Amino acid sequence: MQSTDKQILIIEDNKRCMEKACELISKIDGVFIHKAENSEQAYRYALKYHIDLFIVDIILNSDISEDAAGTKFVENIRKVEKYKFTPIIFTTSLQDADVYAYAHLHCYRYFEKPYDSEEFLTVVKETLLFKNVKEESRYYNYKKDGIYYTIKVKDIVYFQNNRSNVLIHCADGT
Repeated sequence: MQSTDKQILIIEDNKRCMEKACELISKIDGVFIHKAENSEQAYRYALKYHIDLFIVDIILNSDISEDAAGTKFVENIRKVEKYKFTPIIFTTSLQDADVYAYAHLHCYRYFEKPYDSEEFLTVVKETLLFKNVKEESRYYNYKKDGIYYTIKVKDIVYFQNNRSNVLIHCADGT
């Protein structure tokens, strides 16, 4: 692994699916693939390395009825500051889990197995274009009444869009 490589963590308990994903992703230059069969291994990799993309199977133990260990992993990894906005792609054989994945876990994409290899590879390449920048050094710039303003991104809680304007809500109440 080189320091310039984008690091991808694939969390998949099915060896055949893991091999397929690795084979596809290995076609991309400048990536390093970490492989985890369960959420415990995945946490270790996520805390030891800086992961640029997570590819997560929702069901990590098919022997357990209604297993959703992959979803739980993502819920917890989103609590880690450096992974709040890291792209996540879900892969699963479940149907209808996509609404939860998009709405609550902010996943970038959701693939139902078996998925189209070319489409999967295209989406992985898209996510690797994202730049991971430390939040404390990022600023949001905007213009109001002809004056330019700057706000630290870490101070912004949320944006509210009201048809004619955008309100910026900050941690200090402004």
